[in-house]
Amino acid sequence: MEFADKSAIIQPGMTLRDYFAAQALAGFMANKSCPTRFTPEEDAAYFYAIADAMLKERAK
Repeated sequence: MEFADKSAIIQPGMTLRDYFAAQALAGFMANKSCPTRFTPEEDAAYFYAIADAMLKERAK
């Protein structure tokens, strides 16, 4: 199988959207001075909304 981008890491089961959401979550969790005041479900929706915005911007 040939890929145009030789630097890409293929990870079955994880979409780019999942990756962006996970990175946003990791950045948030690394900042101990930002306590969460939302439920885990609300947090998940928030980080996926960030991922969606990143994908939208990337598509421009």
